[in-house]
Amino acid sequence: MRQIYINESDSGQRLDKLLKKYMPDIPLSLIYKMLRKKNIVLNSKKADGSERLCAGDNIKLWLADEFFEKSENVHKLNPIVKKQDRKVGKMYEKDMLTAKDIVYEDADIIMINKPVGVLSQKAASGDISVNELLINYLIKKGAIDEEKFRLFRPSACSRLDRNTSGLLICAKTYKAAKKMSTLIKERQLDKRYVCIVKGIVNEKKVIKGWLYKDGSNNKVKIVTAEFPDSKYIETEYTPLRSLGGMTLLEVRLITGRTHQIRAHLASIGHQIVGDNKYFSSKSNEDVQDYNTKDINTVNTKAVFKKYGFRYQLLHSYTIKMPDITGEFSYLSGRTFTAPMPEIFEKIMPLP
Repeated sequence: MRQIYINESDSGQRLDKLLKKYMPDIPLSLIYKMLRKKNIVLNSKKADGSERLCAGDNIKLWLADEFFEKSENVHKLNPIVKKQDRKVGKMYEKDMLTAKDIVYEDADIIMINKPVGVLSQKAASGDISVNELLINYLIKKGAIDEEKFRLFRPSACSRLDRNTSGLLICAKTYKAAKKMSTLIKERQLDKRYVCIVKGIVNEKKVIKGWLYKDGSNNKVKIVTAEFPDSKYIETEYTPLRSLGGMTLLEVRLITGRTHQIRAHLASIGHQIVGDNKYFSSKSNEDVQDYNTKDINTVNTKAVFKKYGFRYQLLHSYTIKMPDITGEFSYLSGRTFTAPMPEIFEKIMPLP
């Protein structure tokens, strides 16, 4: 017989979902059968799996050892990515997050400054993403043990594109994942980005449109009227300073869609510098040198060559929390900032 004790950080989960995490190789149909036969009980009483767990609950499992053996191998708490087999990419040379990457951390959440070149979540089984680097960090820190790892796997609550840097909220506990996911889904977070775009932008503006995905090239397109399968979008941008035919913008996502900032700005002729997906070859040709005195032109290729980057200059800069009551009220109204990357300051220095 084995027992699972539910603590505060694991409360709120459905019993069947937690059991599936604990025994991922056991089909749900068999888990339900074990519940019906009272081989699995909650607080010494029969359960059907739909119960919401509370801190202090006790789950007893009268099951043969083979039910657990495969799952225990799955949940072995060893470093997930090692330097010798790391596939993170050339831009991030570590096998876990470091203190420099951490913007904020408490017992439940961790906010990181995601480096360029790192996936937020796996796209394929062999990928290494922020989630793996996060788990390695928590292992090294001694902040997670095998029992906790069986019940909840720390992970990012949202996504940034591989080559977009900046603030990313990650959850260390189930209750934090649930709360942060709700705030994101209900668009309660005030998220601001900074980016460097082609051309001179002189005024703050809100632009609107409809976004739809073009499956043939994994890009999104912006149209001015509703289109089949399109989604409404709003983007607010504010110019901060201009130099050499480029403008540093602060961008607020009023809606949050895949590639929204990149595609929406490109649709009005202000492509993000370095964005090969939405920055056409024609845009790279209609310009001169970065140091030109003509503030309306910029040679993107010259900028690439001078500063040695090949990715979009887009950075998740700040996240402001809404008014929060209850357990996470300590975060209410707080603003978190990921410092602007050095490349931004080099290309667009303060006057």
